[in-house]
Amino acid sequence: MARKGWFSAGGLRLFKVREVADILVPAIECLVVKYAPLLMSAPIHHMTVIRYFRDGRPWECDKILAPAWSDVEGAIRRMDNYCFPIVELNTTENDESPDLFCICGGDQRWALFQIMGDWQYEELGGGEGEVQLWESDQGYYCREKNILTDVEKVLRITKAFYDTGSYDGLDAVS
Repeated sequence: MARKGWFSAGGLRLFKVREVADILVPAIECLVVKYAPLLMSAPIHHMTVIRYFRDGRPWECDKILAPAWSDVEGAIRRMDNYCFPIVELNTTENDESPDLFCICGGDQRWALFQIMGDWQYEELGGGEGEVQLWESDQGYYCREKNILTDVEKVLRITKAFYDTGSYDGLDAVS
């Protein structure tokens, strides 16, 4: 039995409570500083990454709850327009949400749009001709003006949505 003011760790050693506090408090403070950003809730409930296979296997989707920005960025950089043609960011648990933010394409050509909404990226001065993204399965068709070819701009616009969960202001991201 430990004496008053002392702490026994499994009976192996007696520590003064103050010694334990001197060790644990800095360790806890370090963890809080390091992991606090992960505990702050971003507006993104989950990210879905769609994967197709060239050998004809059925497509799969990976769902990542509360993705870190590094997860989202990695998924976008991996997009190849065939095996990994779609990344979706969802602010709710409802996979049928009309507010899904969709990134489609890859291989230096992407389209960004609200899955069932009014917002779609448009490049000023872009053409009206129809183009196909997502070469596996049914594909995705849009206008030339909806295509981005700069992955860094794709990431900046996506990060703005990731941070806010809103389509407001996305057109102003340069």
